[in-house]
Amino acid sequence: MAKTGFAAALITLISLFSVFLSSSVITAPQTAMWQAEAMPSEAGIEYIVDIAVSPDYSHDNTLFMLTWGGDFKLWRIDTETTNCEMLFTSMGTDIYDIKSIGISPQYGSGAKVLYMAGSTAGGNTIWKSEDGGQSFICQNVTLPIDAWAVADDATLFVAAYNGSQGIVYKTQDGGESFSSAVICGSQPLSCLKLSPQYNRDGKVLAANSNGWVYMSEDGGSSFKPLPFGADSPPLNGVINVAFDPGFIENGTVYASSDNPDSGIYRFVIGESNLWEEIDSTLPPGAMLGGLGVSADGVLYASNFQQASMENNRGGMERCLEPAKGNVFETVTEGLDDGSTMIGMWHHDNKIWSIDTTGIKLMVFTDSLAFPVALEKPDNGKTGIGTFTDGTVEGIWLEWQMLSSAEGYRWQLDDEEDFASMEDGFEGSTKATLVELPPLEPGETYFWRVRAEEPLLSFWSETWSFTTGDEVIPDAPVPQMPEDGADGVPVSPLFSWSAISGVGGYELVVSRDEDFNETVINRFGGDILDDCVWQSDTSLLYNTPYFWRVRAVNANASSSWSSVASFTTEAEPGETIKEDGQNTKEGGAFTMVTALPLPSVKIPLPSFVTAPATQTTAPEITVDSPPPQTLIRQSQEATEWIYSLAWVAGGALALTLITALLLMKRR
Repeated sequence: MAKTGFAAALITLISLFSVFLSSSVITAPQTAMWQAEAMPSEAGIEYIVDIAVSPDYSHDNTLFMLTWGGDFKLWRIDTETTNCEMLFTSMGTDIYDIKSIGISPQYGSGAKVLYMAGSTAGGNTIWKSEDGGQSFICQNVTLPIDAWAVADDATLFVAAYNGSQGIVYKTQDGGESFSSAVICGSQPLSCLKLSPQYNRDGKVLAANSNGWVYMSEDGGSSFKPLPFGADSPPLNGVINVAFDPGFIENGTVYASSDNPDSGIYRFVIGESNLWEEIDSTLPPGAMLGGLGVSADGVLYASNFQQASMENNRGGMERCLEPAKGNVFETVTEGLDDGSTMIGMWHHDNKIWSIDTTGIKLMVFTDSLAFPVALEKPDNGKTGIGTFTDGTVEGIWLEWQMLSSAEGYRWQLDDEEDFASMEDGFEGSTKATLVELPPLEPGETYFWRVRAEEPLLSFWSETWSFTTGDEVIPDAPVPQMPEDGADGVPVSPLFSWSAISGVGGYELVVSRDEDFNETVINRFGGDILDDCVWQSDTSLLYNTPYFWRVRAVNANASSSWSSVASFTTEAEPGETIKEDGQNTKEGGAFTMVTALPLPSVKIPLPSFVTAPATQTTAPEITVDSPPPQTLIRQSQEATEWIYSLAWVAGGALALTLITALLLMKRR
């Protein structure tokens, strides 16, 4: 229909304009890239030893950085203001070494507990601050600390090596005293991690430098290898481990190795018998030196292979859904070629890693670690689209722009699992909307969208809609003009019975009953919104017409109403003879005569012609016909009367002019 075509064209123009606007936004400077974090301005920093991220980072924007440059310094950095404050220096002390810093997960909620581990002239040492690094107290420990995990302000797990065994200690008083040593393998331990729900489940992971992974299920009192009962290292190299944030439900843990090409692994407690390698797209020669999983479940692993933008290696490995998928992406955007990334720290969607080549702390804000928000059609909406030739068309999917996204992937299916999508039911676009191909009427479809450039985002929620069906509305009933009406104005007022739930009405008026000579056509782009319409077209006088109407909506139209007829009014100046037919001056007609015409004498004035000769016109006498009810006259008689009237009028005008001239001469 014409209206549908116009609407589709309008939607297309609006969509193209939206694409233009979207494109202008999506091409704005992206933030999904590595950037250098604020650093102390003083020269002499030779390398970054360690960092710690405030658990309240979302509010205080605080990082702690431990550096070496002739002495050890501890810095507090406000990443919002880029202010760097030195809190501690080893200069002028008996400190030999500071290897790591740790921060309590309760930091910011009262006390601000911070730990450092290293050695002094007096032996192996733990430093504790309760005021955010402004002051420290130190405690001596028996063995050097290789790794640790801070459970709360007072509780720590520390890993050490006694020369033949890896051992784990636990302190619950901030390092003043420790539990008995718990054996954990025969190699130095490289990593300790606490379960996200440690206070509920007491789970602790440990890993060593020879491919072993261990788990404690009793708060660190004992450790068993993973897989349980293993008698040889399941992996190789120095291992890092991490819990999935949903561990308490899915039992999933991860591991990575620093050996070239060793990869990233997944193990499900109670299900797995072996560690499963999940990163099949790891760049050749990759060496993974840090591993972390965000609260949203995104896995990140730093690759201390030298970064190369051209070869897409180094930087970081990223996987959105490591618990159930194995799609990894390499992130190098923003890094200098040759950068080497060590360590991995994260808070929400921010990830930090140390570039040991450039001596920089790099930060990556993962603005794509979120789902796309859908907009239209509304979830669960029914009866959408335009029914055309057995299919439904004109359906658009729309969604909100996701920060940093440069391209999107959309999917459509008649099943919620998207397992059997038809051709044309998925695609890529740089816009935030897409027009769907023709769909089946009365069918429910499911759809979703994700960003795919420059990195993948989470899939949006899955929404559904149901296409319109060919629902035939009832036919209206003509009301005015009534069927068979006479004397209808030439601009009639049309009305018919209202039909609920329809989009409008189509009206046709014709001079013949078969509607081959239509004079009013209100359909397509000119359908009527209401069931009453004053004609804006003038019809002919005294002419019979036929009309009909039907209801239409977006998907279908009713059958035509019954045909009604009417006859328009007579033209003003016409009279009606006894048989009901019209009469009009100017042609062959039958007229009604009420009185006999009197005898009329019309004197014709004299007039002057060249040469000046006065001629007197003869007197003409017209006798009236005898009285009669009905007189039939021919066209010729009528024309003679008109001619005679013109001659008489002209003679009278000449007479008047002559009289005026004679008066002027006198």
